[in-house]
Amino acid sequence: MINKNRLSVLAIAALITVSLAACSSGKKESAAGSQTSAAQVDENQTSGTQTTDTSAGDTAGKDAVKLITSTSQLPGASTQLLQSRISEVSEQKGGGNFQFEHYDSATLFKSSAELGALLDGNIDIGFIQLGYFYDNGALWANMFDIAFLYDDVDDMMQVLDTQGEVGKWVQDQIWDEFHVKVIAPFYLGRRDVWLSDGSLTVQTPEDLKGVKIRMPNSASFLDMGTAIGAEPTPLDSSETYLAMQTGTVDAQENIILSSYANAMQEVSKSIVMTDHMITANLVCVNGDKWENMTPEQQELLTQVIREAVEQNNQDVMAEEAKILDECVEKYGINLQEPDKDAFKEYAFKYYLSNPDNEKNWNMDIFNEIIK
Repeated sequence: MINKNRLSVLAIAALITVSLAACSSGKKESAAGSQTSAAQVDENQTSGTQTTDTSAGDTAGKDAVKLITSTSQLPGASTQLLQSRISEVSEQKGGGNFQFEHYDSATLFKSSAELGALLDGNIDIGFIQLGYFYDNGALWANMFDIAFLYDDVDDMMQVLDTQGEVGKWVQDQIWDEFHVKVIAPFYLGRRDVWLSDGSLTVQTPEDLKGVKIRMPNSASFLDMGTAIGAEPTPLDSSETYLAMQTGTVDAQENIILSSYANAMQEVSKSIVMTDHMITANLVCVNGDKWENMTPEQQELLTQVIREAVEQNNQDVMAEEAKILDECVEKYGINLQEPDKDAFKEYAFKYYLSNPDNEKNWNMDIFNEIIK
């Protein structure tokens, strides 16, 4: 069951913020500081930006469907890049049917508030991690947010593809429980372990025993820290740089683009390429907005988003490779290749030892994914 009280509070806060912004500037831009604290998002926040694709106005005028999207990520991060890609593909192939208004850097909503904003219609398209559906009552969703579930990006995209069996099941569950239309998964980034101590060699989870690793402060992420053998320590992303520098933590894990944006290359000596999470987010449309579109618009929007995702996934992987090369060449960071099979075996043993997981997960689907 969805936590309606929690979502209602988020909706009220969002409406107040947008109203104040409209009064002060006549534009849908709010002060990032009033909406966001570093404790609530997993990226450092700066002043937000808003981008409007007005190409539809010349060809479709008032008939163009206006679509507001929001992300907490900074310019250049994977989700913000996807926003730009969606507008580019829509301009080329959308036939003037859509007008996108994109907000990044938590200008409208912090990451934890995006699902509530989507449900309440304060945004039309959200980029939602399955863990947020889990936080709001969909206990099955945690199954898709565990360590080592996917082998690589292609595996993740195939599993969660809404045209496939598992992805269609996820799409139907979310529609039935949240009245949200899942269009497609996309690649947010791979998570690895960044160490402040260059002398530590990590091959198996046992090598991380006693290593204090910074994790985002959520139950599923803290659980993940234990699942890879480390000692999870919840810290805000804004505190991680100093914590790594002073030894408050020994390591941090995050997606590569965010780690780089947060300057972890300056306080890390080694990166253990565990790839313990191929992080997927879902491009989701508010259910009422979806139902108000014509079938032709629904099909066209699906095509635009799927093509944008395909291009964006390639962009993100290319940027990850570029960042890792710079970490080695400019910062002298050592890249370690651990025994991923040992890590995966350790993680699954940990997760399956929790009886709640077996009770809440769809074990037929889980076994199908990992076979």
